[in-house]
Amino acid sequence: MKGFAKKCSSRTFRRAKKGSKRALAEIYHLYKEPIYNLALRMLKDRASSADVLQIVMVKVIEKISTVSDGKKIGAWIKTITYNCIIDNIRADSRYFFVEDDVLDFIDYKSASAIINDNKHDLERLMDCLDERERLVVWLSAVEGYKHKELAKSLGISETNSKQIYRRSIKKMVSLACLERFGGLYESRIA
Repeated sequence: MKGFAKKCSSRTFRRAKKGSKRALAEIYHLYKEPIYNLALRMLKDRASSADVLQIVMVKVIEKISTVSDGKKIGAWIKTITYNCIIDNIRADSRYFFVEDDVLDFIDYKSASAIINDNKHDLERLMDCLDERERLVVWLSAVEGYKHKELAKSLGISETNSKQIYRRSIKKMVSLACLERFGGLYESRIA
């Protein structure tokens, strides 16, 4: 198993809940890579990703005694990771504003399907987004978060969340038409 789907043994989980340093170290070694990789994918900064890893593990150590189901520890740690990433972006985005321009019409579901055809292209396109855009697109399109949930987590309005998503998809579609991305999608979008 990969990422947050890795299984923590019930014995390790029980020992960690009781404060066993060895069990907590096992959990750290089991989940440090997925935590760091997710943070790096969203933040594109190694130092910030290392900070997120440290903050997440401190929270895991402090709160593991409150977790009742050891089978869901990976999902719980993933949620903590997303929240720490959001906090990091929020701290770096204190002076964020949205312009009042009108977006051009795009069929965003079709555009998403076109972009999703090639995972490598999608990763390259996501790299072109800023942290906040990448987080909104990822959490909405991949993780299935509703804009209401995203807005609450990011401390913005639901309309702003939708606007960030639409603009980000529009940006990705425009970039997908460029020659450096192979221009593969140009004829399929029009």
